[in-house]
Amino acid sequence: MRQLARRLSQEGSQVWLDEKELVPGDQLAARLSDALDHCRIIIVVVTANSHESNWLKFELNKATERMIKGECRLIPVLRGKVEPLPR
Repeated sequence: MRQLARRLSQEGSQVWLDEKELVPGDQLAARLSDALDHCRIIIVVVTANSHESNWLKFELNKATERMIKGECRLIPVLRGKVEPLPR
């Protein structure tokens, strides 16, 4: 993710990356939800470790809802040996 975020930033994109934006004590769900509400393109990277994560499900649900409304593009990226996400 760091490499992808760095590359996108170098290309002129504004990038929101949790480890750069969040500080201790932040209301995680609220901050993440707010960030997702303001993105035109959402890239969600799915790894073997994150595949069953409730946070991943939260991000994908929020992003999918916005995508269906035509408010953003959602780009899921599978990294490593990961089963495709259910449709």
